[in-house]
Amino acid sequence: MYGSLGCHEFFGEPTLNLTSERRILGLDPGLTYTGWAVISVHHLDRFVCEACGRIQTSAQQSVAVRLVHIHDALLRVCQAWSPHAAAIEQIFVNSNPASALKLGLARGVVLMTPASCGIPVTEYSANTVKKSVTGNGHASKVQVLQMLKGIFNMTPSSYDSSDALAVALCHRFHQK
Repeated sequence: MYGSLGCHEFFGEPTLNLTSERRILGLDPGLTYTGWAVISVHHLDRFVCEACGRIQTSAQQSVAVRLVHIHDALLRVCQAWSPHAAAIEQIFVNSNPASALKLGLARGVVLMTPASCGIPVTEYSANTVKKSVTGNGHASKVQVLQMLKGIFNMTPSSYDSSDALAVALCHRFHQK
């Protein structure tokens, strides 16, 4: 009814090995595209990107239907991957009030969905995410993508999913 998860990539099947790994769900909220990534952190601080992608909604649908689609898709991700924690990128201030409000609504759904599954959610500023991943709080998206490519030995297909991957990695670095 609401469409699929949109463009997504999977790198393996979900497994539950709670003693040697922890899963972190990274989220990059947006009304048109919401990026998501699941990383596993193994006991020797080996990072693996288990899955990443983006949830796409249609501008032809009402905001309410789009928000339900984001919620349903994120709920499926949470149920499939059983993350131990979630991290979300804080939004920047938008000069267009209508766009800022719509982004805020999407962000609310993205914050609420993992929390409704009992998953603790932490927020990070864009500068904190960039600094954690590249060492530079003002790094470009290309620089972040290059660093992620080196760490995970793969390239996400969109900036939405790479931003979510960076948020998940940032969370791991800040939780050490």
